[in-house]
Amino acid sequence: MKQIILQTLILVILWSCNQQPSMDPTDIVLRGTVNFPESGLVLLEEFGNKEVVVLDTVAVQPSGEFEHEMSLSEPGFYRLNFYNKQMVNLILYQDDLTIEADGNASGGAVTVKGSKDMDYLMEINQLVQDFQQKVSSLNDQYGQANANGDQGEMDRIRSQFEVENKQHKELLKQKVRQMGNSLAVLQVVGNFSPEEDYQFLDSLGILFANNPPDSKHTTRFLSLCPSSSKKR
Repeated sequence: MKQIILQTLILVILWSCNQQPSMDPTDIVLRGTVNFPESGLVLLEEFGNKEVVVLDTVAVQPSGEFEHEMSLSEPGFYRLNFYNKQMVNLILYQDDLTIEADGNASGGAVTVKGSKDMDYLMEINQLVQDFQQKVSSLNDQYGQANANGDQGEMDRIRSQFEVENKQHKELLKQKVRQMGNSLAVLQVVGNFSPEEDYQFLDSLGILFANNPPDSKHTTRFLSLCPSSSKKR
């Protein structure tokens, strides 16, 4: 039997090998609180070329408070890895960030404040979480209908999934249109199909080509956009 496939938000934009001009480094501070601190490691990691690279460890006080300084020459995608239990994705460049995370579970509470890019990213994550909850419920209903041999109900659930998926993508498109050329846009494009969402992805490619963020991630994104592909 055909199963409903959940389209989850994943980071699919990784930079290519092309080198980008370096900018003057910017010093920033990551500070915050782990609500459930442990004796293990908290790692600062960077999304690299098809891998995640550990950059440094972050010292956490017994109270759960931490503060970490770093220097960046361009915006990029990073994450804080709390004890291999909770991963918090970050877009870092010029702004100090304040992070509060439970740190004890993959679905633990987290808030990140301090930059517009992170505001966008948190809003995207909330939209995706809401969609995942709906799809999880549909998957449960589908499984029950399948067990009961109720083909009519299974067809209804498939149709409902298509409706929910379409609405979800429209909400993401609305949010992306508000983001301009923020790197947060690159966290969303994996939710769209080059065949079904050609015009939308093409418009993003034109936007980034005309006003690209100063980041090595941009080259890889443009290489995947329909407008850029036609020029090659």
